[in-house]
Amino acid sequence: MTDITVTDSTTIVQLSQVVGSTRLRLIDVSGQAAPFWQPNSFVPANGVMRPNDPGQTGYVYKANAAGQTGEVEPAWPTTGTVVDGSITWTPEAPPAAGADAVTSATWTQVNPPDATLTITGQATSQLTASALIGGGTAGKAYSVVCAVTMTSGQVYAVPLVITITAN
Repeated sequence: MTDITVTDSTTIVQLSQVVGSTRLRLIDVSGQAAPFWQPNSFVPANGVMRPNDPGQTGYVYKANAAGQTGEVEPAWPTTGTVVDGSITWTPEAPPAAGADAVTSATWTQVNPPDATLTITGQATSQLTASALIGGGTAGKAYSVVCAVTMTSGQVYAVPLVITITAN
């Protein structure tokens, strides 16, 4: 279950949860780790892209040589290769060589400072960051930032507002 898909670091993600509950919050940075496929785009040798529907195969695709994508997105295989414009793509489990990956993530409550909101169980995988967020006071909105650091050195500061509801 992905709550948050990172497309940029400026959009504030609005979430809510019931007072006293604990929810797993998952941030997916796969769209930043390897760009989504675009028509008529130059791709360098060993360049990596992913399908526009990232759940389609779960793979990223590596260009065997430099070239240009076609006008229509190909049907992405999970084995073998696929020709797209002048590029031949090979599927690879993310993160492929040339793709970025999560090295760390830090979740921080920014405002209001309130010990009733808890952030525990922080974890990362190759392309996600997660934490268990619980507690809070009914009627309050908490600002939380998750700073996701990638192997490339890029840091995505993902701003969240979590509103605690009575029911």
